[in-house]
Amino acid sequence: MARRPRTRPLVLAALALLVAALVGAFMYREDLIQTVNAQALVDAGLDGRLACHRVNRPAKLDALLRLGLRSFEVDLLVRDKGAEVYFEVGHDAKDARGLTFDELLERTRSSDVKKIWLDVKNLNDDNIDAALRELERLDTAFDLKEIVIVETSAQSAALARLSLAGFHTSYYLPTGRIKKLLADADTAGMRSEAARIAEQTRQQQIAAVSFDSALYPFVKQHLEPTIDARVVYHTWYSIQLWRWGAVERLRDKPYFGDERMRTILYSCKTTGG
Repeated sequence: MARRPRTRPLVLAALALLVAALVGAFMYREDLIQTVNAQALVDAGLDGRLACHRVNRPAKLDALLRLGLRSFEVDLLVRDKGAEVYFEVGHDAKDARGLTFDELLERTRSSDVKKIWLDVKNLNDDNIDAALRELERLDTAFDLKEIVIVETSAQSAALARLSLAGFHTSYYLPTGRIKKLLADADTAGMRSEAARIAEQTRQQQIAAVSFDSALYPFVKQHLEPTIDARVVYHTWYSIQLWRWGAVERLRDKPYFGDERMRTILYSCKTTGG
């Protein structure tokens, strides 16, 4: 009896090649769109006010710099290695891979960086003095003080030490709590939370508050009337740079035209994270 041709493996292989080709074409399309949007962002003079979110990998930073962009956000963890305190890059313990902030900064030496947003995840009373010494050391090595935002969710008045040292400090507003107040339309609760934050800004002598863009209505309606007019804003969750017309769509966001909104983080896709 003649053996039937084994067509199924050939069909599966052909389908796999087709899927791979489609994925590759889709990724190429997104890369192309992102390149176009990056140029539009630079041409509009928005690099610096806009910055790429979560640049926690060297490859992602390198790709961003190749696009001509010079502003980014990075997550940091304060680490204690014996008598040495340093910053490790990472959103949390799972994300951290041993990369120091020094090593990341070394990759920017040949670039005129405009802004670096430092989201320091574990700043507290126990490590704030050591963290300040490390920030001062990094400022001496990389001239950071004029371009960094030091963001923390810490509520301690000790944060004023960073502000008094000349660093631009920002308080990370409690996202979940305020989103619930907004969802519940809890006006009394929002007023109370705004009063608490306002008092904290005074104690910490902070320069800014930073928040999920969904909290903008709370900031404008309840917080802004209670805080010093010199306190500015930084936000995230705005646009995806790999979508057509992303920069144009950003102009329609209610917070884009706000003079107090100094930094807007966007999402970007690059090799390495």
